[in-house]
Amino acid sequence: MGKQTIIAVQLLITATIFICGAWLASQAGRYTFSAQQQTSVDSSNVTDSLRVTVKGIRNANGKLLVLAFDDADAYATVDFERAAGYQEVFATPGSVEILFPALDDGPYAISILHDEDGDYDLRMEGDIPKEGYGTSNAKSKYDELSFKEALVSPGDVSVKLFYF
Repeated sequence: MGKQTIIAVQLLITATIFICGAWLASQAGRYTFSAQQQTSVDSSNVTDSLRVTVKGIRNANGKLLVLAFDDADAYATVDFERAAGYQEVFATPGSVEILFPALDDGPYAISILHDEDGDYDLRMEGDIPKEGYGTSNAKSKYDELSFKEALVSPGDVSVKLFYF
């Protein structure tokens, strides 16, 4: 992998997290998510909803910021205000399931950030991101998927987090 590819990935991730932090700050007090709320949903009674299983979570530090986009422009610019769905849940090592019961029309492109230190910013060491990220249908940490490539239908979706 060339240095230009790493820098491009770094810039994309940094922009995503910066925009996410700004959106979250603007939403302060509107939404409260907790581990208790996350596990209290009985997903067996919800059909045709979007269920995202986040895999490869390396630790329980911080939170996962999970966004579902149904608009190509919102996805491309990571416009959190125009996301079809947003959830913020505590990280759990291994995997965690996140349910979006109202998202049943689809398709959606999923973006996930693992904010381990809780600062709503991507921690970097030089040019290398030190916190995890993932996108639906991504096969490697270097994938930069278009909206169309990242689209998934409602139902069970698995997204792998990548770390450097």
